[in-house]
Amino acid sequence: MWEFSITINKEKQKIASFICSSLKDIVNEVKGIITIYEKNNLLSVIVACEETDKIKVQYQIADVISKAICVFMKEDFLDQHLKIKKRNKFESFTFKKALISFDRETDRFIINKYLCFDKNLVLESFFYFKLIPLKEKWEELVKIANDNSTYLLSDDSFIELLRFLVENIEFNIEGLKVKIKNETAEIFDLENNVICESLNLYALVEKIFEFSPQKIY
Repeated sequence: MWEFSITINKEKQKIASFICSSLKDIVNEVKGIITIYEKNNLLSVIVACEETDKIKVQYQIADVISKAICVFMKEDFLDQHLKIKKRNKFESFTFKKALISFDRETDRFIINKYLCFDKNLVLESFFYFKLIPLKEKWEELVKIANDNSTYLLSDDSFIELLRFLVENIEFNIEGLKVKIKNETAEIFDLENNVICESLNLYALVEKIFEFSPQKIY
């Protein structure tokens, strides 16, 4: 039987839960085992499956790890280093989500290039010691934003930059339909099936960047 574990600081419970829930379906499909184990303020997501299913499960693990780093760890990185001030809460939230999604495919390419399947992956160590090119890429992104923080205080400049970021995010799906009423929103696919409902505007922005549609109707 093949086993693999992903270890994360306990304070990153959100990441551990995301990884575990995202892998549950594929692990159940191959009749494997997945669990979260806590020891010494560390959480380990442990996955086990038959050797014959190893490649299939590894492919999904790689996808989930790259998503976890590109979403959760990039957001933490921006929270620590981004120094854009004097925007309202919603604008700041939207700008940060755009930065998280910007050049996402290159971020994921770098992660997968350095990812290997030894018995255990310590996520923070992997980022700080193996993903140095990714960290430097994010540092450059933050530096550009911080160096132009005064320029971004202008509404026109801020909107122009935000538009640039959104237009240069790789799209994942052809399109989505959005219906907003009384500050809550519903998202539909192009066949009018409900994907998400009862979203506030913050959740709507987050979902739009997550799905990255080519067009919004």
